[in-house]
Amino acid sequence: MTTQQGTDVSWALRDLAESIPEIRFTLVASSDGKAITSYGAEDPDDVDRFAAVVAGLQALAQPVAEQFPAAAGQLRLAMIEVDGGHLFVVRAGQEI
Repeated sequence: MTTQQGTDVSWALRDLAESIPEIRFTLVASSDGKAITSYGAEDPDDVDRFAAVVAGLQALAQPVAEQFPAAAGQLRLAMIEVDGGHLFVVRAGQEI
């Protein structure tokens, strides 16, 4: 997948995925659930599906972050642990 907007971060996604063998794939998604760039996904549908999941997690977690106004109330990390893996959602910028 190619970068659709902003700075090309595909090299960072590649480096992250290649440095930790357990990572299935990496992606950057917009807050509205669109994949911007990804690395390592075997199935392009996985990229689209996880981009939508990331947007949903961000939307659900943001009200929690806002309960901490002394820290600007911004979501920085959300994590889900399931049998067989983890999903980490990390804020990548103001508009992403």
